[in-house]
Amino acid sequence: MLRRLPGFALLFCIFPVFAQAPDPQALWDYVGFIGQGFRPEKAARMRNIARELERRGQREAVQSIETYLRGNGGTGWVYVAKDGANYIITNHRIISQADDLSITFEKPDGRKTVYTGLSIVAADEKMDIALLAFENGGRPFRTGLSLLDRPPWEQESVYAAGFPGNPAARQIDRGAVSDLYVRVPGNDEFMQMAGPYIRHTAPVDPGNSGGPLLAMDSKAPGGYVVAGINTLSARDPEANYAIPIDRVEDFLQEVLEYRDNLLTLEERLLAFTQGTSRLSYQHIVKYLSNSFTAENAESAVLLTLENAPGPVIENIMRTFVYSPLEGIRLAAAWAVENFLQKRRTLDVETIQMIDQEHYQVGFRESGIPDEWVKEYGIWRIRRFGGLTVGAEPADNESPPAEESRLRTAYLFSLSAGYGYIPDTGHALTADFNLHLRYIGLGTRIYYGGISFLRGEGALGLYLPIRVKERFGITPFLGAGVGFVWKDKNEPDTGITSLNSATKTFGMCISGQGGLRMTSSLTPGFFLQGMYQYNYELQAGTNMPHAFTVSIGYGL
Repeated sequence: MLRRLPGFALLFCIFPVFAQAPDPQALWDYVGFIGQGFRPEKAARMRNIARELERRGQREAVQSIETYLRGNGGTGWVYVAKDGANYIITNHRIISQADDLSITFEKPDGRKTVYTGLSIVAADEKMDIALLAFENGGRPFRTGLSLLDRPPWEQESVYAAGFPGNPAARQIDRGAVSDLYVRVPGNDEFMQMAGPYIRHTAPVDPGNSGGPLLAMDSKAPGGYVVAGINTLSARDPEANYAIPIDRVEDFLQEVLEYRDNLLTLEERLLAFTQGTSRLSYQHIVKYLSNSFTAENAESAVLLTLENAPGPVIENIMRTFVYSPLEGIRLAAAWAVENFLQKRRTLDVETIQMIDQEHYQVGFRESGIPDEWVKEYGIWRIRRFGGLTVGAEPADNESPPAEESRLRTAYLFSLSAGYGYIPDTGHALTADFNLHLRYIGLGTRIYYGGISFLRGEGALGLYLPIRVKERFGITPFLGAGVGFVWKDKNEPDTGITSLNSATKTFGMCISGQGGLRMTSSLTPGFFLQGMYQYNYELQAGTNMPHAFTVSIGYGL
């Protein structure tokens, strides 16, 4: 709740604007860099997904996964409850689906203290808050950052502290409060307003998310008190957003008190069923547990890429570039949405306890019992309907499906290089091809300087075979039609002359077959070697065999 600002406090509004900021060195005893770690099987799944996305030309998403697997992180800060329990507060999205969490504090002399094994106590996805506990309930801190006991004032000086990228890049920047308790458009399908937030001008760079928005207080630990949690940036020029501290206090009060399990589950089930009766995967995503998402990651991404409408795929790929895990969660949500297409109206029929953290739920329309688990204090789907869950992690070296092995991943390709035609000579070559599944349509030119020139269009059947995901062997069979221009002083080749000049020009029609080998069947540059046999059906050109090497680009 918004606390009323005492009238006399307005007399001091000017003071924070002109006050000298305290030395920030002590602040870093309480503000740290949160690091993420992932189990090998999860990394293997992510790499399998990356290979599938690369095959489909989603190169930005692939790069995002590679960056993600190198390690991601954000900012968190120490909160000590009244009973002395130690916690770390940060944004939910920073720790979502991480298997291992740590926080690093660095002293001014460079000495670091790292706490590993952090566990997630509770989270609120809508407000983007997460509460973490130290390993085995550890209490390494006597005090943490203090919370501001009033709303901040407009134009009050505030400071954003955090780590843009890594533990060594800490920063604290000054700004001012520009507005209080504002709402901004949300990113869900109902366009609900998100917030309320504190809008301020203190810089918030990537990696600063989850860090505290601070006001000065010389009596507080580190010389600052927490006015909010930085959560959004760059929604408009020179404006960033923080969760107000009174909302944070409401969250802490709720999650640190006991609530009835069954009552809370019923509330979640009601919200879930009401949302699925309208739309859509963007509603479903917040109900999926990390274990459900992880176990269905590969199959959900493949199902979505193969069957989802274009706008859905585009939205999920945009999310992938920003956050691979959020992209996977959306794909898993669409898989659930796809399963529910004929079961829009869901009514809860039975709720049976497995244990205090697991309940089995029977939906009347689905006819299949589902399992819900309490994850970070929030009830989420553990198993759902006929979707495959609990499967063993995919082998990192497992081959893709046969259908995937027999297709190139680009639509167009262009190549140029060197060719040798026995009994005719050397030539420069160029190819442009359109690839439609197993059908290829293109043009090819052999240029032998003053000796000869051959150009033709070709239509054929191509059967690309992947070898270890990247290297490709492609047998082909087709037909070509074009022209041959040749110097008459060259040895007679039997070309039908169309004029009496010193050069001859003739039509060529041929059946073709051969083998192409490429260094890649995915979008981008590739090296290519090719042998082509021509069975001339019109005007023998003395070019039954052709060998070429070239460099190309597919897109």
